[in-house]
Amino acid sequence: MLMTRACVVTLLLGLACSAFATACSAPEPTRTTRRAGSTKGTNATDEPSGDEAPPATDDADDPTPSADPDPTAPIDTDGDGVPDSEDCDPTSAALAGTRLLEDDLATEKGFFAAADGFTQASWTYEGAAYRQTRVADAADTAVFVKVPSVGDVLVEVRSASTEVSGAITPRLRQMFVLVGATVSGGQLSAIGCGVEVVQGEATEQKTSVVRLAGAPGAVTTTPLQRVTRAALQVNEEFSIKARLAQGTLTCDVTNGGATTTASASGLGNAKGAVGFFTRQTKALFKQARICQLK
Repeated sequence: MLMTRACVVTLLLGLACSAFATACSAPEPTRTTRRAGSTKGTNATDEPSGDEAPPATDDADDPTPSADPDPTAPIDTDGDGVPDSEDCDPTSAALAGTRLLEDDLATEKGFFAAADGFTQASWTYEGAAYRQTRVADAADTAVFVKVPSVGDVLVEVRSASTEVSGAITPRLRQMFVLVGATVSGGQLSAIGCGVEVVQGEATEQKTSVVRLAGAPGAVTTTPLQRVTRAALQVNEEFSIKARLAQGTLTCDVTNGGATTTASASGLGNAKGAVGFFTRQTKALFKQARICQLK
């Protein structure tokens, strides 16, 4: 208390207070060092210690190189040069080709249409199949329009005869897969692979390769090979497999658990449309697969 009163008296009188100079003087501020950008306080304990992390460096001065991602290469399991996503059989190089169609034909997708000059009204999608809808002694032809012309090709389809008439004679019931089909000047030219019932044959039921030609109302049939097969019942499904390669057409028909084969060679460049052909029967086609061979 005496020290405090003495200081007050000294200040009021403006006299030196030597006896109490140390006690009355304001404390000298402690010196501090602040780094640029530091948010620390100003007391001595904020001085950096030896284990403090060094200032961060600009990463742009020392960028880490990054490799550009490699594009995803197409998968080619069988090594035939055709990517699996387009391959007829991605597990076997024995069938090297590009898949043009694999479809159940259950609904209209714009894949098939009547060939030029033939009746469009004869074809429709119904009951999960592509159907030819009339029984007539006349040709009905539909072609694959997505790829209108191919050369060597494999075509597989399931089919059935859905109605026939015994009143039409002579009997020439036909259900074919077509290859090499063209219509020029109103004339059809095509090669057919499939089934026939041919009146006058010792056994009328045939697996056949034929040449078809003529105007829509007068298409003629030239047999190239006919092989006897088991009879088909109405609505009995069977399969047709047509393979055209290097001028030879091999035609396999499987019904009743048995496969019969007809073939024809020397066909030359049979490039054209793939399609379906019927005569004297209503018919359905489904589960179609078309592959353009290499």
